[in-house]
Parts: sequence; C-alpha cells; structure tokens
Amino acid sequence: MDVALAPDLQSDERITAIEGALPEAMRGVDDASLDVVLCISVLEHLWEPLETLAELRRIVAPGGACLVNVPSWRGKRFLELSAFRFGLSPAEEMDDHKAYYDPRDLWPLLVKAGFLPHNIKCRTHKFGLNTFAACRVDR
Repeated sequence: MDVALAPDLQSDERITAIEGALPEAMRGVDDASLDVVLCISVLEHLWEPLETLAELRRIVAPGGACLVNVPSWRGKRFLELSAFRFGLSPAEEMDDHKAYYDPRDLWPLLVKAGFLPHNIKCRTHKFGLNTFAACRVDR
C-alpha cells in the first residue's frame, strides 16, 4: 500500500497492491486480516497520524504485530543536514515531514490507536536517529 506503486508491482499476481492516500486506502482491508503490518517512514508525512495508526490496529489479526519506524527528533537534524546542506537526500521529502517521534511521542499515539500498553515495545535505534515500535495484538 502506497500513494504511488510501480506498474510491475501492481501487475504481480502474487501481490495485493493498494494505491491511495492513508488512512482512506486502508479502509478496504478487512478487520483483523493481516499477521504483520509494516509502517516504515510514513507517519512523519501525515497530518493526522492517529487515524492511520488506528487503521493499522484494526487490520492486525490476533497474534499479529504492527511494526512502525519513524525518524526521531535527533534524526531530524541529520536528515536536514543531509538534504539541505549536502544534497544527499531529497529535500522535498524533508520538507514534507510534519512531525518527528521519540518514544515518548510515539508510545502515547500507539495506545490511543488501540494497542495495549503491555504489547508495545518502543525504542530508538540507529544511534538515536530513528524510533521503532513493535506492537503485538493479543490472541
């Protein structure tokens, strides 16, 4: 699922490709239908991340997991340095960031979205440049 998918990915019969904006595009996915859901470098681009996290929670099956990765506030400095000073990253992607997340920012959103606190593991990684959360759903 993405706002734009490559034609070869869309035509691959082994893949169910859904193209569209979040969270609307997720509404066609059945409740509790996916064992593993990945949300990698997405939330920072959304004005309303809680809506998308609630949809992610809705589609994760009992016994499944949702894995979320976002840039942290420390990562913001390095991403912008890379994009705006050194030209190594796409500047338009950095200008599209609406937020950055440390564990203290992401964890409460995950709870509001419906993940139970005892099933959330949230930490920084990559020298503190990113925040990663693994959210399980009870059977």
